Amino acid sequence: MSDKNNSHRRVSLLARIAWMYYIQELTQEEIAKKLDFSRTKVTRLLAQARDEGVVEINISRKFRTCFEIEEMLKETFSLETVRVVPQGVNTDDTREGVGVACAGYLEQNLADGDIIGCSWGRNLFHVGTALRSIKDLDLSVVQLSGGMNTGGELLPQKVMELMVSKLSAKGIWLNTPAVVAHLDIKKALIRDYSINEALSLGRNCDKALVGIGDFTDTASLVVTGSITREENAELKQAGAVGDILCRHYDINGKVVKSSIADRVMAITLEELGKIPLRIGVTSGKEKAQPILGAINGGYINALITDEETANELLKLSRHN
Repeated sequence: MSDKNNSHRRVSLLARIAWMYYIQELTQEEIAKKLDFSRTKVTRLLAQARDEGVVEINISRKFRTCFEIEEMLKETFSLETVRVVPQGVNTDDTREGVGVACAGYLEQNLADGDIIGCSWGRNLFHVGTALRSIKDLDLSVVQLSGGMNTGGELLPQKVMELMVSKLSAKGIWLNTPAVVAHLDIKKALIRDYSINEALSLGRNCDKALVGIGDFTDTASLVVTGSITREENAELKQAGAVGDILCRHYDINGKVVKSSIADRVMAITLEELGKIPLRIGVTSGKEKAQPILGAINGGYINALITDEETANELLKLSRHN
């Protein structure tokens, strides 16, 4: 057989394997069985297909821009991890993209025996929805802050249910309001064994997923009735720019004292800062100041967000 024919057959084989892998989405193991090859040979031929131009991998410009922003954020703020997703066609679409990105990152970094702390929020709801089923790890998920008198995506218990179900994990719920009416009520509640256990386990998480709140008219704490508009105005007047776990801080990350601070049912921000991996999951350019305060306070060391929010955060850092 001529060299020309040999070359044609070889390229045809590379194209066939590439088609099976990239288009038909067969695994390398499945391709090896179909062609009676070893898996190692399939891996080698796929690499050759890329090297010789049989397969061309192009990354959309909008994704390349996101990758560039990720590197800028990591360098600017010394964050361990940053994931930036392209802007969606609407707010819900963007939140879904952030949720998918966070779910993928979490799946890649789970380890047997992990205790995962979880707060609440619309973005975290999408994380739970996007998670793939995991059954081969011994995991626990603990609720880091109390619940709210609301339903749907904002309900902490709903986020917990999704996480526990998808990760086949042991769930530890914090069955209290997010903010109680009086300090005496809090003192009585934390004497309860199950509540004390949840808070104690929350302090000893390996990884924490937290939403980041703001002070717009649609701030979750106000919408859900956890705090009043008057209390929200008081916090804003005191210099608060954001909250995590219903605990408020200023642009420098300093905890803001207020009439509700002692009534919050959650681990403290200082305790959160001691958890090894602290992932802030949020979207919307109104979150730029809250994110900056959270980074300055050391409350997050990883960030999953959208392109518009990331750009606003970079702009804010340059201004400051």
